[in-house]
Amino acid sequence: MSGFTLSSIVKPLPDLLYEIDGRRFVVDSVNLDFGKVSLQDITFRNATGFPIFRSESIEFMRRLVEISEAQRIAELPTEPTVAEPKPELHNFRITDDHLGEGGAKAKFRTL
Repeated sequence: MSGFTLSSIVKPLPDLLYEIDGRRFVVDSVNLDFGKVSLQDITFRNATGFPIFRSESIEFMRRLVEISEAQRIAELPTEPTVAEPKPELHNFRITDDHLGEGGAKAKFRTL
C-alpha cells in the first residue's frame, strides 16, 4: 500500500445508517488522504449476493450528517409530555365471613 498509513484509513462504527437516493448505506471506511468515504449499500444486502459500494467525498458526508441531525432534532417533541393522572387506588375490605363456603350449586341456590 504505497502512500497509505494506518492513520489515513479509519474504520468507523458500522451501526450508523445513512439514506442516499432512497437507498440505505453504512460507512465502510474513511480515507483521509484522498478525502473519500466508502459506503456499502445494505438495501439489498441479502438479495443480491454481492456487496455494492459507493464512494463520496468527506464534505458530502458532513453535509449529509448535518442534515440528518437537523431532521432528528426537529422530530423531537418540543413540549414536555404531561403524565396522565393515575387513578385513585382503593383498599376494599371483605365483610362477608362466609365467602367461599359451599360448592357451585349451593352458591347459585341462594341467588
